[in-house]
Amino acid sequence: MIVFATLYPLVEGKKEVIALIPVMSDLRGDILGSSASRLNTILHLGLVTPSIYTLTKIELKPTLAISMVTGISMSIVSFIYTRMLGEPVNLEEMVSIGFLSSMIATLTLMPYIALIASEVFKRGFDPGNLLPTLVTTVGDLVTLPFLIVAFILVASTPSNITPLLFLTVTSISLAFYTASYSYGGSRIRRILTERLLILLLLTITEPLVGAFLAWLEEGLAEMRLIHLATSFIGVNGALASIAGVRLSATLHMYGIEGLTGRLTIIARDVALASIPGALLISLVGYTTQTLIGAHGTVGLIAMIAVVATATIVHIAIGLISALVVSIGSYKLGLDPNNVAIPVITTVMDITGIPILYITGLLVLS
Repeated sequence: MIVFATLYPLVEGKKEVIALIPVMSDLRGDILGSSASRLNTILHLGLVTPSIYTLTKIELKPTLAISMVTGISMSIVSFIYTRMLGEPVNLEEMVSIGFLSSMIATLTLMPYIALIASEVFKRGFDPGNLLPTLVTTVGDLVTLPFLIVAFILVASTPSNITPLLFLTVTSISLAFYTASYSYGGSRIRRILTERLLILLLLTITEPLVGAFLAWLEEGLAEMRLIHLATSFIGVNGALASIAGVRLSATLHMYGIEGLTGRLTIIARDVALASIPGALLISLVGYTTQTLIGAHGTVGLIAMIAVVATATIVHIAIGLISALVVSIGSYKLGLDPNNVAIPVITTVMDITGIPILYITGLLVLS
């Protein structure tokens, strides 16, 4: 929140960046969260040694291929939705910014995920409890800075070269994805095949999040809640992802029958974790607006009321989504590690900003 509130003035009103903030943030949680879920499962099954190099090598190729294609596709659909809502945006700039920021984030965060997974597992902790939060939190932290870096790079490019840049990044992405699918082996082929199905879903739904933020930007800013938006959906998305990761690992090890007795424990853990999560969002949000906000503030009690009310609704949606998607994908013969996290984080992102906005209107009025 502090990073967002500090850097937001640099991109205020720049809809190409604003519309991509939640989209790129969710892609980090989605793509890297799925990668973390796969690492969690193979570590529990004893299929690999817990080393940074081994885990990075296993996951980098499919993750990079997915990041390239989804970064471009999400940017294109974000452009369409944002234009449908009446906001003026440039297609070539938006796609170039989305692609560059996605590449920077993936290459930076993949070794970080491998480091966390290996160290947590070697110390006897369950990566399934820690990885989703650590991955999505760091992903949210770097999303806006990386978008700003990409925006500066694209903005410094002569306007007559921008269309060429757009064609170049699109061609590179499709070529790399095709090569990875053709020559990456059966494991990578399965990941990319199942991810392609999810990509079709995300292409339709996920850019709505960015369009919602661009559309509701002025209203959230007027209510002094704009700096809470990405952290709110990020934290709650991480909590719901924990449920998805733990459900996926349980299904892999014990099947559907093994869920008996564990559902209540998983739901309890996520619900309890949401209490300090909501308090921290409120406290940091209040402190941030007090230190940085120049257009008035929202009282601490009012902010806690907004965040707590919105969190109750949001987490309930997340738990239901995690259960339905994990079991549904498993019954369909798909790997929940490849399917559950993307769907869960997408549901949390799409519902999060409207829930925060509507709750703000009801409580602050």
